[in-house]
Amino acid sequence: DFFYKIHIFIRLFNDICHIQDYVGIGYVRDSSDSVGKTVTFNGGSVTENEAEYGGGVCVDGLITLSIGSVEIAENTAVNGGGVCLLNKADIEFGKGQIKNNNAKVKAGTPAFQTAWQKEIDEVAGLGGGLYLSSGTVLAFTDIDELGLFGNFADSGGDEIFANGKDTKVTLPVVTDMN
Repeated sequence: DFFYKIHIFIRLFNDICHIQDYVGIGYVRDSSDSVGKTVTFNGGSVTENEAEYGGGVCVDGLITLSIGSVEIAENTAVNGGGVCLLNKADIEFGKGQIKNNNAKVKAGTPAFQTAWQKEIDEVAGLGGGLYLSSGTVLAFTDIDELGLFGNFADSGGDEIFANGKDTKVTLPVVTDMN
């Protein structure tokens, strides 16, 4: 019930401010009070949203988002269908799933050959599950109850697309695929 009320508040806020056209329903951005801090999101789901960056969740700036027991599914964005990390953001993803999200090229957008040294607004259709820009960090912290599957990107990186200098991805060690 609490999550539902917060979800409705965020959706109403986004509709009023038109921020959802640009970033996903869960938008975490640093401010003078939050730089270097961790925001925790435990439980619930982020589904069926559309945005330019991070259809489900967008983390922007010097802040860490810690996610646990969350489903991010069936979202669509130009880059980062499920999750988008920008401007040195960090994300720690524990239990949960990032599934069936899409990174779509807009109709009429010209095809490109590489994302090398390109800014996020110069590329499209990357990172169906997750898009990571320069200097961002992604760490998966719980492999026992983690799902990353069924994501699709028109241009590249169906599950994860990591781009740029100092971008880091820590993948779990998988010993059993049951």
